Amino acid sequence: MKNSTFTICYCFNKDCPNSVYGYQCVPVKLSEEAVLTQSFGCATCGSELLSSVTLDLQIELFSMLNHRPIKSIAIVDDDLMYHYSVKNLLRNAPFIKADFYKNGKMLLHDLEINLKNESGLPAIIFLDIHMPVMDGWEFLEHFEKINNNLNVPIHVHLVSNSIEPLDNIINQRYPFIKSYIPKPLTMQLLAQVLT
Repeated sequence: MKNSTFTICYCFNKDCPNSVYGYQCVPVKLSEEAVLTQSFGCATCGSELLSSVTLDLQIELFSMLNHRPIKSIAIVDDDLMYHYSVKNLLRNAPFIKADFYKNGKMLLHDLEINLKNESGLPAIIFLDIHMPVMDGWEFLEHFEKINNNLNVPIHVHLVSNSIEPLDNIINQRYPFIKSYIPKPLTMQLLAQVLT
């Protein structure tokens, strides 16, 4: 059996009674491996639990991005719980401006409106593959045409619960796809994408 190193995690939501700021601080013991690969929420308020390991990652990320302008990202996913979890994650990242979309058609509309306004375009798109109205693959077909007319590159990261073998073939067709990211999005994955 593999020996696991454990770390203590805490809620840092100032409004939560079970946070480090509250009167009933509740520490949660988790394996360090789990903390680095998953996101855990406070049982009381749902905010992301942080440990010394994740705080060190955040401090490193903040110091690297300290002198950079705010990054704009787009989250395209029909899962509203995923939107909620990403919003909670980004509460600790004030240098990121995030817009949320339920399908590719909504984002495509905003991109077309802002083609001449670079400040209105996201630097990074986190794109779910399976969605109603316009799924990730349909979006990529339309985005490929828009992408050729952009002065500033937009990086796309595909987000999915599962990566199908066909996805790797399609990835080669679209050079603006930078990576596949498994759900859920964690601070560590976000740091890797932004640096």
